[in-house]
Amino acid sequence: MQASVKAPPEKFKDAQDEEKITQAARTAIDKDGSEVIVLGCAGMSGLDKRMQTRLGVPVLDGVVCALIIAPGLVKYGVSTSKARRYNPQ
Repeated sequence: MQASVKAPPEKFKDAQDEEKITQAARTAIDKDGSEVIVLGCAGMSGLDKRMQTRLGVPVLDGVVCALIIAPGLVKYGVSTSKARRYNPQ
């Protein structure tokens, strides 16, 4: 398994944010062989479907994924760890 983290290429510094992010994703696909793109912050929400159409690979919006997973964790009875930072003592 391989993973990469990409920032927008410097040559796109004057482009719109969506174009910068799409070009960074294109680099991950073309140079690193990425098969899925995971958007890395809430500021990118809403770009997933447009990027997926342009790039031809699945693009995951982290906010949407978290909102889908959260109810399942609640139903499963999972909560924050009580071992360290969230220890109520």
